Amino acid sequence: MAPGWKEIPDRIAVVSPIAMTLAEIGEVFPYNRVLFDPSCDLATLAELCAGDGAGITQQLDALKVHLETAEDEIPVALSAMSFPWLVAGVAIGSFLTDRRVPDLTPATVSYTFAEYGYPLDIVFRSARFSALPDDPAAGDSDVTVVADIAELRAVLQRQLAAHLAGVLRVMRARGAKVGRETIRRTALEACLSALCSVEAKLGRLPRLRDDVETIFRSGGLANPLFLPTLPVIREYPTGSGGRAASVALTTCCLRFRIPGQGPCPACPSQDAAERERRMAELARLYG
Repeated sequence: MAPGWKEIPDRIAVVSPIAMTLAEIGEVFPYNRVLFDPSCDLATLAELCAGDGAGITQQLDALKVHLETAEDEIPVALSAMSFPWLVAGVAIGSFLTDRRVPDLTPATVSYTFAEYGYPLDIVFRSARFSALPDDPAAGDSDVTVVADIAELRAVLQRQLAAHLAGVLRVMRARGAKVGRETIRRTALEACLSALCSVEAKLGRLPRLRDDVETIFRSGGLANPLFLPTLPVIREYPTGSGGRAASVALTTCCLRFRIPGQGPCPACPSQDAAERERRMAELARLYG
């Protein structure tokens, strides 16, 4: 059984400004639960990554068994997508909707995992968050008030990067054949993909290009989420009549190397026309 797996309630009855924001963001992610529970007794992300990262390694081992592969780099590449996507979607969604950045400190956040190793739920245990001076909760003791939107965005960038640092450290040690920079870019492209998903769900696609630039390009190398080159982002119609946005990945999750599996729709190993067709189909079905 993977670390952190247990049954947890769907709703936690806690009154907190950030809990309300997280509940709203949780509605945007139908495939993963987003919970606020100060009394959660799951291992924290810091504990999973401590020392040689035995907790994350156990998760990777479970995924390796599930995938029926002997190659360490495959579960590493897949997890370098799934971990960042989940936390980035929550953090970026909170920033875009309520102009709040939840406490992403690894010692205050827990995950649940499927028995086969994928992260399923993210549980926030701290009521602290960063916000702007005009936030209705700005006077609360749990709020760190920052001067303006640029500083709040910088908080988002620093916190998200710090949250992922331990996980990526363990993955780099585990999947030596997947280089340090490849793992980092895989994680950042997962964060970028999460931004695209959030923007579409919130009806903010007209603002997507600007948000990509400010979150992933502003500040240059001083920005811990900095992407020196951006992958192609395209919009597609959905089956419900809306629009979705997808990232044409430049790094690979290696799923195509798993027996009986093929490349994911955004995989760079495909012919460009085939990738375009599959990404459009995915948006129509699930966007």
